[in-house]
Amino acid sequence: MSQTPLSLAGFQVILIGRFWVIAEVTTPTTQLANANPTQLLRGTGITGVNPQSPKVKVNTTQPFTITGTAGGIDWKVNDAIGGNATIGTIETNGVYKAPSTVPDPPSVTITAVSQTDKTQASTIVTIVP
Repeated sequence: MSQTPLSLAGFQVILIGRFWVIAEVTTPTTQLANANPTQLLRGTGITGVNPQSPKVKVNTTQPFTITGTAGGIDWKVNDAIGGNATIGTIETNGVYKAPSTVPDPPSVTITAVSQTDKTQASTIVTIVP
């Protein structure tokens, strides 16, 4: 399926099926030539959520970011898109607002899901008074 890559001033040009893929060389040529075509076309997906395992005080905010790439992100709190008043809410930009009281249990899971390829990553937040 993949052809031998052509080097071009720090870039690789590869014919994969009917598509030409141009990629900046950041991995060894053999890895790029043998890469999964779908992965090359869509990027890495979501590989992490930062910060990892923060403690957040009630009624305060904590911004989250992703590691990797995503066309758009659905942010969830305990699997609920956007969260709710009991467990806290998260905006489309990744800013989490802790609830007004410590929930039971006192930790929630923040998950980022790529709208493009459905890759996801999570972190656990502990809510403190």
